[in-house]
Amino acid sequence: MRASRLVPALVLWLLACGSAPMNSARAPEGTASDLQGLRVEVSAPSTVPYKVSVLGPGDVHVALQMTNVTADARALDGLTVALTAARDGVAFPCHIARSGEGREPRVLAAGASYTFERDLGCLLPLPGLYALSVYAALGRTPTPGADADRVGRFSLRIDATQDTAPREVPGLPGLFAVMSGNPFARPLPRGAWAPGAYRVVIGVVNGARQRYEDLTARIVFRVYKLGESVPCQESPVELRLPPRLEPGGVYLERIPITCVIGALGDYDVVGMLTVDHGAAPIELGRYRIHVTDEPTLDALPPP
Repeated sequence: MRASRLVPALVLWLLACGSAPMNSARAPEGTASDLQGLRVEVSAPSTVPYKVSVLGPGDVHVALQMTNVTADARALDGLTVALTAARDGVAFPCHIARSGEGREPRVLAAGASYTFERDLGCLLPLPGLYALSVYAALGRTPTPGADADRVGRFSLRIDATQDTAPREVPGLPGLFAVMSGNPFARPLPRGAWAPGAYRVVIGVVNGARQRYEDLTARIVFRVYKLGESVPCQESPVELRLPPRLEPGGVYLERIPITCVIGALGDYDVVGMLTVDHGAAPIELGRYRIHVTDEPTLDALPPP
């Protein structure tokens, strides 16, 4: 049975992080009213790769270096960080990052510095250049958009290759679709594959400044065993898109593959998506499934 939902955060399986160029922004002392006497410098990567396995940039951190510029010790209880993110003027949601619960200092001595790290925590499902603002407060939740709480700004570019980039839907500017799935599977008999033991995730993203309404879409999967030219083709499946997809909205749906992938080896999944009946189908690219019975993989990531 298919399962669908409109979610505030993307499904994550394979978080991977690597080195990347950094950018930074320094806020004047006392930019935020409850950070008086603290100099805050924000740093974050300037460019990161798009990872189709997580439908976004993956594991990205923001660092806030706080320096006590006063002559007295400064309490730091309850540091909470919030971000805002926008791409081409379209806002994408971010969550609130709260204090590190015992891992971070509660007091900063005079002249001392400490660097706090927080997950980026923003839903950035499309490649491109994002403008981000960072807000911080002590003992309360900062207000995104409030100048008194803003401690820095930075830009983040997410780069994608031709193979991994989401596809823009023809005739619907700013509407993108992307496909991903678990790269591992166990060999299973026909009776296990038929009910949908393996599922592919289809994402539909509204990167436009306009709302899209009453969209219809269907997907057809083709599964190729590596080295073979004749695929197993699935029957078309209608997506259960929401009645409205607001700017910055993301819709995810998990759809089962019922082709029997019972032999060990590598398989390529190709998705052909048609949005609105009569529109030309688009190929969402392909991703590879490695079917293995390797005993060291005690628990495969969930599909």
